[in-house]
Amino acid sequence: MAKAPSVADQNVTEKDKNDPGEQSKNSTDKKNPNSKESYADSYLRVSKDNLYMTIALWMEDFVDAKAPEGYNKVGAVLVLPNDVVLAADCSRDDVHAVARLLMKHCDKAKGCKIFMSRKPCSFCAKLLVQSKVERVLFLPFEPEYYRSPEAGDQKNEVDILFTASPIAQTIFVFHIDESVLHRAQKKTPTDEENNVDKQKVKLIGKYSAFKLNSPWMKSVKEELPWKILDENITKKVCEDFQNSVDWIARVLVTPQSQSNFKPCVIPEVQPVFDPVNDKQAAEQAKHFITIARFLATRTDDPTTGVGAVIVSPEMEILGLGWNGFPLKAQYGEFGRGSDEPADKKYPYVIHAEQNAF
Repeated sequence: MAKAPSVADQNVTEKDKNDPGEQSKNSTDKKNPNSKESYADSYLRVSKDNLYMTIALWMEDFVDAKAPEGYNKVGAVLVLPNDVVLAADCSRDDVHAVARLLMKHCDKAKGCKIFMSRKPCSFCAKLLVQSKVERVLFLPFEPEYYRSPEAGDQKNEVDILFTASPIAQTIFVFHIDESVLHRAQKKTPTDEENNVDKQKVKLIGKYSAFKLNSPWMKSVKEELPWKILDENITKKVCEDFQNSVDWIARVLVTPQSQSNFKPCVIPEVQPVFDPVNDKQAAEQAKHFITIARFLATRTDDPTTGVGAVIVSPEMEILGLGWNGFPLKAQYGEFGRGSDEPADKKYPYVIHAEQNAF
């Protein structure tokens, strides 16, 4: 688990977001990560779609995971019709990410959305069509099939499969709202800014395809294809990605005090996962803890956000959750304080672990 999220949807309304008073307040706020926010404050959170796609992208880097030969590695998140994550996985053990998810959850896939770090290959597209997934969202990176000898054929096959089916395929563009990024910047300790910059350089180098004049951005219009792409849209896509990298880097920068694992020991139960003494398990644990930190950004708890990730002994993600008020809660329905009995939040806030289960 990591401190921070919730299945609640207590977003700030568009009216609040566009209110001149709120904009003025945000523009004049000075960075002070140690300042205590009032429990009465409400903030716009990162959208679920951007969160789920961030997790899909992060799953590409799962420890020792290997994609099938000739294919790009893919991370994927399967989301139920009620916007709750059913499962997440990546290409590994020479099995495609989509295949891993749909083989495990074929009875629940109907009507789901799936977030993919890359456009699927024709094999995965057939599985998605047969499973009656409602929508496939993918990032405009090199497609899964791009390094395959049959890449040109697969591009046409995938598009024909989706065109002939009811499934909507959507090119996903990251967009972190300005107020969400502003708050993340404000809460970042000044002495961590150097580490944030290092993370940003690392991420920008890793995802160099999203640089304005990269070879991929010059060819993506035809290769993906992305017919509506023009010079102005390309600039906006790259700008939004840079802002997303800034936000992701701030989530990744973990205070040293939160870097050590403290496993919960259950008497008379033999542990099957030991991140304290097993190096590979430690790397896997760090990967899941990072996902928990991403989840924590969705919390509407006024004080502390917590994210939780449930995994199987095979390191498959079985559940994701964050703490917060009940699903679809509106501001003002529940107490938000931590001290006064009359307005305490505790009877109403649901733990991250409960939401993950």
